[in-house]
Amino acid sequence: MKIMQENIFDRTEAKQRVLIYYPIVHTLEELGQLKEVVSQVTITQSGQKALERKSAAITRMWENIEKSIHDMSLPYETLRLYQDSLATCGKEKEIVRDLADQGSVNHQLLLTLMAKGGLLTGTESPQLLVKEYDVIKNQMNHPFESSAEHSGRALLKQRDQFIAHRIDQTLNAGETGLIFLGILHNLENYLNQDIHLIYPLHHPAETPSS
Repeated sequence: MKIMQENIFDRTEAKQRVLIYYPIVHTLEELGQLKEVVSQVTITQSGQKALERKSAAITRMWENIEKSIHDMSLPYETLRLYQDSLATCGKEKEIVRDLADQGSVNHQLLLTLMAKGGLLTGTESPQLLVKEYDVIKNQMNHPFESSAEHSGRALLKQRDQFIAHRIDQTLNAGETGLIFLGILHNLENYLNQDIHLIYPLHHPAETPSS
C-alpha cells in the first residue's frame, strides 16, 4: 500500500481512492491552553535555545510540506482534507479559522487549500480528544508514571482506528484525501486496503520504510 515520490494521479483505475499522508509536528499555536505549559516544560528540561531550535525545525517542516503540495497538481474539485485533532462536530471550519488566526501555519495552509476547492472533513472523535487532553495533562503532572504512558499509547491507537474508519466512511471513489497527522500516529494497519496510501515526504515515526 505504501508508495512514495510518484505521480499520484497516474492511476489505472479512475475510481481508486487515494490518501496523501503528511506526518507532522504540532506548533505551539495549536496547543491551546497547553501552550504555555509545554513551553515552560521544554525550557526547564532543555533550555530556551532548545525551544528556539525546535520552533525553527517545525517552521522548516511546514515550508517543505507547502512546497511539496505546491509541486503537486492536486485535483481540488475532488480533494478532501483531514486534520489531526479536528473533531467531527459541525464546526470544523470555525475551528480551523480560529487556529489560523492564532498563528497556526498548519491551519493557515488548510484555509489556502479550502479556498482552492478542498473539502474540509471532520476527522476525529470529540470524546477521544477530550480523553487525550486529560491524558496529556496527567502525563505532564506525573511524567515518570508508566501507567500514564500506557494510557497515552492505548488512546493513540483508539484515535488511529477512529480516523481510519472516518476516512473509509467519507473518502469516496475517485476522490483524493490529504491528511496532516501527528508523527506518532500510524494509520496503515487500520485503513481499508483499497485506499492508495502515499507519503510525499517521509513516513510516520513508527512506520517501517520498506
